[in-house]
Amino acid sequence: MPIAPQAYRPETALLDLGPTLWDPVEAADFPQTVLRFRNDAQADTVGALLERMRGHLAQLAEPAGLLTEVHADGLYGALRLPPELRQHLYFIFKEAVANAVRHAVQPTKIVVTLTHYAVANALMLAVEDDGGPGAAPARPGSGLRTMHERALALRGQLEAGAQPNGGFRVWLQVPF
Repeated sequence: MPIAPQAYRPETALLDLGPTLWDPVEAADFPQTVLRFRNDAQADTVGALLERMRGHLAQLAEPAGLLTEVHADGLYGALRLPPELRQHLYFIFKEAVANAVRHAVQPTKIVVTLTHYAVANALMLAVEDDGGPGAAPARPGSGLRTMHERALALRGQLEAGAQPNGGFRVWLQVPF
């Protein structure tokens, strides 16, 4: 299901992310994490991004009892990513994983796929869980809206919704 477009506001994008953090330790470290990740030129490769994604899954999904898979197709580890692309990909991934852990009903697995379609000059990120639909949150957050704003900043398209055979999927496609 496509998410309604909203204007991207770079001046408030990081502020909008703050309330989406639900771990107090992570929330306290959030500004430092953003600055470290933003300024680390060595993190601008596909390999570094995938390593960081695996680390986040190990910290958040695996303690919740979820199996995790990370796939990369059409990419190689040393491939450089523009910093803005890498940052937005990572934070969209991170929010999608947090939503799966928080809202899916009895998920057993989260699968992350990062694919490069050279012919279409596109990069695709998918984060999927196999849980049932969760109840609507007591207080709506800004996670899906923030993910959509990040997709717009990359001139991309974001879709999020329940899958026909169960589970939930966040899908992003951006020019690359």
